[in-house]
Amino acid sequence: MMQRLTTARYGRMRQRGLFTVQTVEEIVAGDVCVVRTPRGHELGTILATPIEQGEGAAGCGESACGSCATAQGEVLRIASREDRSAHRDMEVVGNRREIEYTRRRARELGLAMKVCDAEYLLRREKLIIHFASESRVDFRDLVRDLAREFKTRIELRQIGARDEARLVGDMASCGRELCCRSFLHDLQPVSMRMAKLQKKTLDPNKISGQCGKLKCCLRYEDSVYTELQKTLPRRGGWVRLKSGLAKVLDVDVLLQKVVVDLKDGNRQIVHTSELIEARARPPGAPMEPLDGDDLDFGEEEERPGVIPLEDPGSPSGQVTGAAQAAPPTLIGLKKVQPLKLPPSLRPGRPERAPMRERDDPPGNAKRSADLSKPDPGAPPPSQFDRRRRRGPQR
Repeated sequence: MMQRLTTARYGRMRQRGLFTVQTVEEIVAGDVCVVRTPRGHELGTILATPIEQGEGAAGCGESACGSCATAQGEVLRIASREDRSAHRDMEVVGNRREIEYTRRRARELGLAMKVCDAEYLLRREKLIIHFASESRVDFRDLVRDLAREFKTRIELRQIGARDEARLVGDMASCGRELCCRSFLHDLQPVSMRMAKLQKKTLDPNKISGQCGKLKCCLRYEDSVYTELQKTLPRRGGWVRLKSGLAKVLDVDVLLQKVVVDLKDGNRQIVHTSELIEARARPPGAPMEPLDGDDLDFGEEEERPGVIPLEDPGSPSGQVTGAAQAAPPTLIGLKKVQPLKLPPSLRPGRPERAPMRERDDPPGNAKRSADLSKPDPGAPPPSQFDRRRRRGPQR
């Protein structure tokens, strides 16, 4: 029997995952069930009707086809009335006492951490505390104090700025619930290039969310803007209209319109469909360089950059000196390297003449090897010279 798969959302962080269905009960989207997650047993909301493994299409997203993810838990059963009542009581009482006690103990222990939220799993099986910190925190002493105080298993989980906003945030500047709390599951990176392309204001207070980072909604239409940008000329470039050349002053990505400056000084807004050439050559610019193969140097004119292997007037196998020292030549802005000669045609280096013994110049006799015989014409040796002749003292 093939396994049935479904997707479910669980936890205070509203995490989503793929689960295998272990119960024989009929489960539909929207049911509250008891699921076994990597954290433990907790309540989860079913998002898709269970299907047999391998039935869905690849990359189907919400439908639990099993082709784009690996099952990370099991759906055990539909939640009973007692399960829902216990979960409702925990929501009403809240976790204010757990959060305040954790913050107080963290201050007493000198831990640089910000306690954001706390949650219990089903029937207080485990207490999970979410905290934010800029560095690693050694909270082993804190875990022992929390386990002694609340008599349950303790797990401290470090989160980032976006996850912190998902926990404590509520409404965005647009008046709707935060995307990360309502439907956004995978938090993809957002760059400043997306804001510039969409012509959003670069004021950080207007393009940043409650997490202090760029808003996730800037990424929603980035692919559309990127595709439309390909059909537009760049600012400062030149385009060709029916009336002649014009310089591009500004572009509108969504409307696909261009503001151009005509030769007579007037400005005009035209649609991209009216452009004869979107990337025209500026007036007065030089012609585009031609390939070296297209240049005609005539019969008698020597083509630069081409090195003859042999000189007609020289013996076979010899290369002229001009060809040996020919530098790289530019042909129409194209660099042409000199040809490499085969080893047989490379000019050899002249062999060095053998060194001969030098004849001593007249009047300069060789010194005698006998240093003990003093020179009668030399001054008397000093004490230092005597020590140097005898060698170092032992």
